[in-house]
Amino acid sequence: MDPFKFTTIAHGNMSICNPVESSALDACLERLALEPGDRVIDIGCGKGEMLIRLAERFGVTGVGLDVNPEFLRLAKEEAERRAVGRVTFHLSDANSHEPPSGTFTAAICFGSTHALGDYKSAPGLLAKWVKPGGRLLIGEGYWRQKPDPEYLHLLGADGTEHGNHNDNIVAGVNAGLLPLFDRTSSVAEWDAYEDLYAQSVESYLDAKAQDPDTETMRQRIRTWRSGYLRWGRDTLGFGTYIFRKP
Repeated sequence: MDPFKFTTIAHGNMSICNPVESSALDACLERLALEPGDRVIDIGCGKGEMLIRLAERFGVTGVGLDVNPEFLRLAKEEAERRAVGRVTFHLSDANSHEPPSGTFTAAICFGSTHALGDYKSAPGLLAKWVKPGGRLLIGEGYWRQKPDPEYLHLLGADGTEHGNHNDNIVAGVNAGLLPLFDRTSSVAEWDAYEDLYAQSVESYLDAKAQDPDTETMRQRIRTWRSGYLRWGRDTLGFGTYIFRKP
């Protein structure tokens, strides 16, 4: 199966592919304190919704990077539909698209720090893209409690991928950044995200019964859904963090 197929279908009805409600996201974007003409980069931009909102509301210029070609196609279509001409999207990962140091006023990496290696190194790497005084917006998972070994097996993880909420803040401090804001997603936000994630796949399976990947996807989504309800809902959190570069 195409490595991007499942996640593209599962996130098909979402503009933001993370468990954060729209109004909460808007409040976070406000805290970036951007002005017209500022430049923003979003690494792992998905469908480009953050950059499009920033361009609409604050007149910034945006650059989005992602490795999912379908997400980028949708991002470009949405920017055109909303008549936002100040954002560009590139099929690229962070390691192959390096601008001169300190090019941007703000950098975003929301739920995509794997593109930078891991979360512990992400704040420091993101800071290299940002001017002094610029801000970083990062979305990252954290353990709300010690994960069950069976849940780790489902995730294909060993437990070292995340720390707790405070560990995520400390990683920014250790990178020489000033923490300005932090927020954790509610269980209701997680439920809404996971409900829509599963429903989108199930709806696709009903409509595309002839797809040769149907059975693989059906087993995958139902195993994932069961694991979320049994372990994930109480174990995995999602934090939003804003840091300032000195």
